[in-house]
Amino acid sequence: LEDEGLCQPFHKLAALDLNARNFDVQLGIAKEKEAAGIEGFLTQPIFSRRAIENLQTARAQLHGTIYAGLMPIVSHRNALFLKNEITGMDIPDELAALYENKDREECEAISLRVCQDLARQAAKFCDGFYLMTPFRRVSLILSLIEALEPLLTE
Repeated sequence: LEDEGLCQPFHKLAALDLNARNFDVQLGIAKEKEAAGIEGFLTQPIFSRRAIENLQTARAQLHGTIYAGLMPIVSHRNALFLKNEITGMDIPDELAALYENKDREECEAISLRVCQDLARQAAKFCDGFYLMTPFRRVSLILSLIEALEPLLTE
C-alpha cells in the first residue's frame, strides 16, 4: 500500500517527561529508547521555564523528532488539579494564580496567551507541537491552532 501512496509508514514515538524532577535520568532513558529504535518523542505538556530549558537540553542530545505538548489550562481549579493530582505536570504557582477569580472567557484568553508564549519559546527546540484538548473544548483548540499558525510558518 505504501508504494501506491495510500498510507504513511508507521512511526515509533515515545514519551519524554520534560517536567521530571531529575531530568538527567529521563534523558538517559530517552537515549536508551532511541538506541532501541524509537524515532522521536512526544513531551509532557509544557507549562514552565524549566520545561523549556529541559527541551533545549533534549534537543541538543537526542537525535529523533521532538513534538512539544501544549495543553490549555481552562480554570484555576483545573490548574490546581493538574498541579497537585497529575504526575508529570509542572504548573508554576504564578501560572495557576493567573486564572484565579476569572470567568470562562477570561481563562480561555489567558490560556491562549500562555500557550502562544510557551510555543514561541519552545519552537526552536522542537519539530512541532501536539495539542491536548481539555474538557472537549474544541473551539479553544481551534483558536489555539489559529493563533499558532503564524509561528508555524516562520
